[in-house]
Amino acid sequence: MMTAARLESLHMIERACWLGLADAARDREHPWRVMTLATVDGTRADARSIVLRDIDADTVDFQPNYDESRR
Repeated sequence: MMTAARLESLHMIERACWLGLADAARDREHPWRVMTLATVDGTRADARSIVLRDIDADTVDFQPNYDESRR
């Protein structure tokens, strides 16, 4: 991830985020690997943890591990 250089454009910020997510997909201990996805349906909120398994910054393809059967 680009942490040493100052991120001065939107493109640089976006690229740094995608590179950080790619690091998280490879590193089981990365703080971004497990995240919470929350949704609201009317007055009912639902949140679940998802694990980042793979990501492709070139195609903007985000692949979490989410098992619908666990709901």
